[in-house]
Amino acid sequence: MKITILGSCLSGMALALRLLQSRHEVEICIPETGLDSCSSGYLFNSVSLESLSSLGLKLRNWVTPLRGGRAYSVSDQFRTESGNFLFTADALRLHQEIQKCVGEDRYRFGAQFSHFEPYLGYKIESAHFKNGTRSNADLFVGADGVQSVIREMHIPGPALSLSHTIQISGTSTTGNTAAIFNERVLSYKIPQTFGELIIYPVDSESVSWRLQVDAKGLLIHSNSSSEECRKLIFKWSRNWPKELRPIFSEEAINAVEISKCSDRRLPRFFHKDNVVLIGKAAHPTLPDLYSGVDSDLEDALLLGDLLDELENGFFASLDICLTEFIRQRRPLLNSRIRRARTEQNRLLSAS
Repeated sequence: MKITILGSCLSGMALALRLLQSRHEVEICIPETGLDSCSSGYLFNSVSLESLSSLGLKLRNWVTPLRGGRAYSVSDQFRTESGNFLFTADALRLHQEIQKCVGEDRYRFGAQFSHFEPYLGYKIESAHFKNGTRSNADLFVGADGVQSVIREMHIPGPALSLSHTIQISGTSTTGNTAAIFNERVLSYKIPQTFGELIIYPVDSESVSWRLQVDAKGLLIHSNSSSEECRKLIFKWSRNWPKELRPIFSEEAINAVEISKCSDRRLPRFFHKDNVVLIGKAAHPTLPDLYSGVDSDLEDALLLGDLLDELENGFFASLDICLTEFIRQRRPLLNSRIRRARTEQNRLLSAS
């Protein structure tokens, strides 16, 4: 099959690698002019690490293992809690590694999606872009994130609903992460903002962090600039445990992103015609501070397997194949949605 992936989310890039293993023809269309880094590094478990490795990525030499599990703050001291092994990776480095494996010639940058046309029965022939170009394919995959244009224009489903929480994420340069983290994820409850913070090392000199706060009564909103967020985080951090202060000095913070947390019931289908959604475009749910890339990678690997089965005659049509995709994904995704809602209710009830 010829498959066009629309968007730069990890789910789409991982799917490209999986499809190339089965000799499908793949193109990745990205609206940005180059690979962009997320504001925080990736956090994933051992199953996700094996999934990425199964796609041909050589990761073990540069991912950071967090063998100590989580740690919780107790009067400026940190108590280690054992748990499943976690791993972290710099987002831009991972994107670059995938690009090398996929092949730079299969990436089309500056391709901002405009519309699909023409319709031939229940099949779309082309995705058109605002720069006047287009891409023809047998299957189009929307992997363009929570604010998915593909979902909005072609597979709307239940609407996004905004929650009362805001998530701020970022990276900081510390110079020596080993002394602070000791191979752990640090978790800290923030009384001033009725929020919760997690921090984890990405490499020997940088860390990523995510802060989820109750937005009511705070002088911050989802349209705040990066500089406003940086100053606010620095102000809050003055009252945090002393071990954390070097991470949140104005000089240390080098990337910040703010987003209004949203929720959405799962749609009946993730597809319409020969267009399918994966990753956060398909299931944008309340962010769980400890969630990583598990759902995105599961989407990519399962869809790749099902498309292989379609090619081998297991399914009578593409529609049946894509219907099977959501049938298998729905139970686990619903479980994660319920867990994220429980965590948000806990955060809001504390405030």
